[in-house]
Amino acid sequence: SMLPGILALALHTGAIVAHLTGRFSESLTLRADAPTGLNRYAWEVLPRVTPNLLAFLLYRWEVIMRETAVLGILGIHTLGFYIDSSVAEFRFDRTLLLILATVMLNLAVDALSRGLRKRLRLKPGLGL
Repeated sequence: SMLPGILALALHTGAIVAHLTGRFSESLTLRADAPTGLNRYAWEVLPRVTPNLLAFLLYRWEVIMRETAVLGILGIHTLGFYIDSSVAEFRFDRTLLLILATVMLNLAVDALSRGLRKRLRLKPGLGL
């Protein structure tokens, strides 16, 4: 089943994003008259952290899309699995089509991510 792999990837990605967002939020200078508790987080920290959080999420999404080919070679049913199977069966026409599909998928994810960054006015880097 793919469930353990999905859970492991979700946990790994969540930990990376939480770590990077936490490191960024440590460098914030909060106002002296800012509210405390949940109101401080909701009205002071979250609006300032959100652009970088979205940039981190888009970056991880791009990385995960690229990792699907590697995971497929390891036996998980992704595009990489079908590419590896078609190579083993000497079906190079199918291999070429699947590789082109993988390239097009990655280009589409990059274009969508770039468009979202531009629309949300996010910086191209990770902001660290």
